[in-house]
Amino acid sequence: MQSRNTETLKYRRESQAKTQLGLRIVFLFIMIFGKIGRIAYEDVVVHLIKSKCIPILLYAVEACPVNRSLEKSLQFSVTRILMKIFKTRSREIVTECQTYFGFYTVSTLIRKRKATFLHKLANSQNELCELFEFIVREELNLLT
Repeated sequence: MQSRNTETLKYRRESQAKTQLGLRIVFLFIMIFGKIGRIAYEDVVVHLIKSKCIPILLYAVEACPVNRSLEKSLQFSVTRILMKIFKTRSREIVTECQTYFGFYTVSTLIRKRKATFLHKLANSQNELCELFEFIVREELNLLT
């Protein structure tokens, strides 16, 4: 019985964390979009989202384990924002627009950030980092 309660509590914490992350990026988007609205071109708004919202959304994600449900939750928030920008409800159109504007999916961005982090960690001259070099190399091999 204790194990089940612990699992339920863990699930609730994860759900709350996902909701808070999604709300943060949506709130920031609303602030940006509220200032520039429909006045700016889509490419300007997408650039602002890429440079301001996405770094906040993915802050420190390269150092933490990320499961599939968290990736989907983050991607959902990004997709909804892009639907608002491009005035559509079609995921296919949003995917095409992402490709056109060079806006990578959340899972791709997480993998890129994690690979950069692991490369820096592996090449560090710090003695503590050198202790974990074998683990870092294994994770890099899994990413590539």
